[in-house]
Amino acid sequence: MQLQNGTLEIVDGALYIKDGKKAQYLFLKIALLLSACIGVFHMYNYFRGDAHYSIYVIVMGIISAFILIWLFQYSNKEVISLGEIKKVKQKSALGRKSFVVYLKSGRKREIMYPKYLSDVNDLKEFFKEKGFL
Repeated sequence: MQLQNGTLEIVDGALYIKDGKKAQYLFLKIALLLSACIGVFHMYNYFRGDAHYSIYVIVMGIISAFILIWLFQYSNKEVISLGEIKKVKQKSALGRKSFVVYLKSGRKREIMYPKYLSDVNDLKEFFKEKGFL
């Protein structure tokens, strides 16, 4: 079925998701990690007394570290077997609807709603039939 961004297939007891989140999360994690490292470097220089203007960079580094920690609770797996799924919830935020798949590992995987209403109903029915929704 066609998602808003990508495709979703249910084959042999597994969800095959192709939505580009793997590359997106990788680049986001790298950027946030670099920002946090730069913040730590400026914090070191600030407490050493070399740079007094670094407080803004330090704050951005701390914020980046917290966002990075929050981001690690999400999974970017492209193949999820049904045995790994604990539950599924529907989520709507800022007009963007999605399914949040809670995995047994404690992580979450967000799947955007399908483009067509018939596919949305089919996916809801599938999750209800399996006892996840």
